[in-house]
Amino acid sequence: MRSDPSPAHLPAAPGQAGQVARGLPAAAAIAAALAVGIGAMGAHGFRDAGDLRGAMLMETAGQYLMWHALGVLVLSVLPGRLRIAMTLLLASSAVFAGTLVLLALGGPTWLGAITPLGGAGLILGWIMAAWALLRRHRQA
Repeated sequence: MRSDPSPAHLPAAPGQAGQVARGLPAAAAIAAALAVGIGAMGAHGFRDAGDLRGAMLMETAGQYLMWHALGVLVLSVLPGRLRIAMTLLLASSAVFAGTLVLLALGGPTWLGAITPLGGAGLILGWIMAAWALLRRHRQA
């Protein structure tokens, strides 16, 4: 097992790849903070106003965003080439949660057709993470 202290275990040399790898845990932490805000907005803004559909959409968005943000934070400390999977997980959770938030806020209904693309990206991201982790064990 490698003992590489850099996030996502990429080279620490300056350059775009290293900056992206270091930025992923920070982006995941920001996503977690947004998830808390989305959850609070759903509970206090929508539920208190009697908009149960909006509250449910916000709750789902907040939960998915939080779980995937935490997942990326966990993946960021594991050895292996997980940068692409983590990027896909963060981007897909943003698409998934973002479209739900926009729908809750009265956005156009066609956004509902985009939400499953975020979900598919989440599934693919976790499959990619599993593949990278399995390959790591084979190479060890």
